[in-house]
Amino acid sequence: MRPDQFRATLSFTFALQGAISLAAFVIAGEASREAVLVALLGLPLVAVGQWLGELIRPRVQGKRFERLVYALLGLSAVSVSWSGLFG
Repeated sequence: MRPDQFRATLSFTFALQGAISLAAFVIAGEASREAVLVALLGLPLVAVGQWLGELIRPRVQGKRFERLVYALLGLSAVSVSWSGLFG
């Protein structure tokens, strides 16, 4: 998958997943007012991330992009494993 397609797919997936999760927590009464406020306040950071992604996109193409994706997936796996093992 080309980097621009990959990024668009991830952006859409995370936005949809986040919106559905937030709605489910609110409906179930599991989201505090503070949690919803933090989620809403984080939205401008999403825009900043998209903007930064546009700036660095020309520098991260082909194999470099692929290596970056694998490195970030590896870091994510380590983080999740650490949290699962050590709380």
